[in-house]
Amino acid sequence: FMTDFPVEPTILVARIRQLERQHNSFKKYLLKLKHELEELTEKFNNHVEGESGDRLSATPKLDTQTPEFVNRLSDEEFQVERILLLLGFYADEEKIEKPAISAEEFKQRKNQGQKDFSGLNLAGINLTEEWLDVNFSKANLAQARLSRCLIDSLNLDGANLKGADLSGVTTNHRSRKGYYPATMKEANLENANLNKAQLQCAILAKANLTKATLSEANLWKADLSGANLRGANLTKARLFNTTFGIANLEKANLNQALYNKETLFPPNFDITKTGAYLIAPASSLQKANLVGVILKEINLSGADLQEADLRGASLCGADLRGVDFTKADLRAANFNRADLTGANLTEAKLGGTILLGAKLTGAIMPDGTIHE
Repeated sequence: FMTDFPVEPTILVARIRQLERQHNSFKKYLLKLKHELEELTEKFNNHVEGESGDRLSATPKLDTQTPEFVNRLSDEEFQVERILLLLGFYADEEKIEKPAISAEEFKQRKNQGQKDFSGLNLAGINLTEEWLDVNFSKANLAQARLSRCLIDSLNLDGANLKGADLSGVTTNHRSRKGYYPATMKEANLENANLNKAQLQCAILAKANLTKATLSEANLWKADLSGANLRGANLTKARLFNTTFGIANLEKANLNQALYNKETLFPPNFDITKTGAYLIAPASSLQKANLVGVILKEINLSGADLQEADLRGASLCGADLRGVDFTKADLRAANFNRADLTGANLTEAKLGGTILLGAKLTGAIMPDGTIHE
């Protein structure tokens, strides 16, 4: 039996001792079981002897003689067992894994120019706020801490990221020449934390995102074709131009997620029953909770936002012509350079609202006056 990599002697010794303990425990269990079986056999035979002769002759006695090899293993047999363990006879049951490299070793290799870390065991590694323009394909990154990392050109295809923390990861690939979006095709992201992750244009086709947290994540133009999002949390996620294809969205939470007419959901998936908001001209958003959303330069002309909550929202440069903001809460919202021509702001709350450079021609103001 040969392993695919060198095994440290200390690890091998520890493994041998572990297997010996398991082996000894199993032997003790067998001996105890043998003694209990002998007692039961004796009781059964005594009961049979008390029956009538006819029944006695018809009922066979159990043999109480136990083969000698069950009573104990000889020293020679025990040594053979040890040799088998040494040679990896039980390797199929529990494979010895290559030790994970430390964060320091990773950074040292990366600084020396290494980009390929594919297939390595990096479980639990802490690379918070690192720039990860590397190849982690098929690597083991279970429980890894990758929060707030820059992920331009990051390759996670087929990687194991179960339970990993990728919250707040960012991308600037569109402004960096020669860089491309992160790719996570067929990656295992079960129970991973991707809260507020910036995953614009990321490729997550056929990824396992079961019960993953994607709340407030930006998935603009992301490819989730065939991904498993069963039980995933997508609350307040930005799904503009996102492709889901035949993704599994069973029991996924899309409450208050934002999508547009270019978002491609799976066939027969009814997005209107999820609590998600369609951000498009003339859309109905009455009483919508849009606190703090970023909708810069968005087109919502003619939309119904009566009694909507837009506190702290950013609608800089947005097309808001003819929008009905009656009784909407617009406090601390930013409408810098927005076009509010003909908008209805009757009884809207404007405390701290930024209207610098906004067009308000013909808009009905909160006090009922019409702006010139």
